[in-house]
Amino acid sequence: MVLRRASLFALTWLASGLALGCEWPEFDSPSEVNNLRILGLSSSAQLVQPGQTITLDALWIDTRPDADDEVITAWFPGCANPEFGELTSCAEELNELSRASGEDWPAEFAPIAGSRVDMQVDPDLLAGREEWGLQYFFFAACRGSRFEFAPSRHPTVPITCRDDRGRHVSQPDFRLGFRTVTALPIDIEVAQANPIVVGFDVDGEVFEPHCVGEACRGYQEADCDARTCPRLEAVDCGETAEEQECEEEGTPFRVLLDQDAINVDWLLGDEPGLKSVEIWARYFTTGGEVIYEEDLLHNHEPVGESALWDDQSQSQLGGAGGDRFLWAVAYDSVGGVGWGGIGVEVY
Repeated sequence: MVLRRASLFALTWLASGLALGCEWPEFDSPSEVNNLRILGLSSSAQLVQPGQTITLDALWIDTRPDADDEVITAWFPGCANPEFGELTSCAEELNELSRASGEDWPAEFAPIAGSRVDMQVDPDLLAGREEWGLQYFFFAACRGSRFEFAPSRHPTVPITCRDDRGRHVSQPDFRLGFRTVTALPIDIEVAQANPIVVGFDVDGEVFEPHCVGEACRGYQEADCDARTCPRLEAVDCGETAEEQECEEEGTPFRVLLDQDAINVDWLLGDEPGLKSVEIWARYFTTGGEVIYEEDLLHNHEPVGESALWDDQSQSQLGGAGGDRFLWAVAYDSVGGVGWGGIGVEVY
């Protein structure tokens, strides 16, 4: 079997480094976690109503044991309907904001500390619009002491971080990501749910996740002496290289999701109705990398008895042996995001 080494970034980084206000994050392997990383961002609703309160959640990881004490996090309300819906246009708008006297942040961009917070969608998101409205929300994680509003003449998101001595903190100790939600001028209720991780299939054997949702944040240890960890044989692909072919086989695995909590695609028109669903996953691990054979968990098929999950959607681990932690971040075709993790023994 020929496996391919995937070059995949977490979807939170689908933007230029310039627009994010810092250089493009460079990783030896996109799936290997060896410092502070943002792996996933979710919202309790992806299709929203103006003025609706939504819950925003972040999966951030730091491989250093003091992460919970040293890493600060915050969510920031972003732009509503920037020109062409583009991130660079949003960044330009944010840089033009001004602070009221005595305030550290513009009211429209004031952060809420925490990794899981409630925020209100702009009440005017659909004002004067016939088709749709788009709003950005930003998330930052930093091994520092405070975030600062830092406007500039460049199209960069004006968020910076400083340590307790006032020095700027840069990558890899400062990470920034974004999440968008969409409002549609329709008068129907759309069922929405984020994917829910219920287990991991390792070569046909099912294991319960060691963490789901917010319990997966921060520092995670495999701890295979205290709990049951699946054993996986690693694939040896040699030196890291994009699209490098690996002839050897390792132990296949894939994440398992609650099939009763999948999201749906809707046909928006005179007769909206349930059509189909597509779900895929990204994997991240400490001490090695993920080799993808296929990351599509569910093909684009009609929902119902014929909606069979793709048993061939399996990945493998590369790198040296030892105990590792493995995260799975699942995405569905209307913006739902969910995650879980498990400790593994690699040999």
